[in-house]
Amino acid sequence: MTPKITVAKDGPLLIDGCETLLSPDPNKKFKTRPKMALCRCGNSKALPFCDNSHKACEFKGDKQEGHPQNKRRDYTGKEVTVHYNLGICSHAAYCITGLPQVFDVEKKPWVQPDNASVEEVIDVVRRCPSGALSVTAAEKTISGDGTTEPKMIVIPNGPLVVKGGAELTGQGVSWAEGTTSDHFTLCRCGKSKNRPFCDGTHKEAPFERPDTH
Repeated sequence: MTPKITVAKDGPLLIDGCETLLSPDPNKKFKTRPKMALCRCGNSKALPFCDNSHKACEFKGDKQEGHPQNKRRDYTGKEVTVHYNLGICSHAAYCITGLPQVFDVEKKPWVQPDNASVEEVIDVVRRCPSGALSVTAAEKTISGDGTTEPKMIVIPNGPLVVKGGAELTGQGVSWAEGTTSDHFTLCRCGKSKNRPFCDGTHKEAPFERPDTH
């Protein structure tokens, strides 16, 4: 059964059918159940779960003015083409830190696929959690790390990373060009302009709230 994530209007993420809620810290365990409500206003005292703080803070879950344009751009090399959509990027920066000779915001164009092997480019693109990056090589388009078992990963002071596929519906949900429901990142700080998706705003805010439950 494909898990369902419903983005409640001005409220939490309602999870149905996925109890695999993980932390990058293997020692941290969350008490889960088949149906859960996860906070997206950023003010819950029971993070990552909802405690209805969204009502007290009058959280608004709509997309905000100024969110990045949904447009996929192609960066073509001799053997590989990298596709990038700023409109869904969570700015995890795995590409920049993982393969700086290819992904460098100080250069124009900022993506230069021929500066590394095809295998290296594919490997780093697979690590993109938001789905903003994909790659076409040998007439095959690749995106995501291939995870097939649905899981959710709570990034400390960051977004909810969803892998393995989930049906996402509700307030503000619209898929950016070139992305899929196979993997994506959802805002937990309550400040993203691209709600319900993460746009990296938690780094600027900053969002520093421990996940204690």
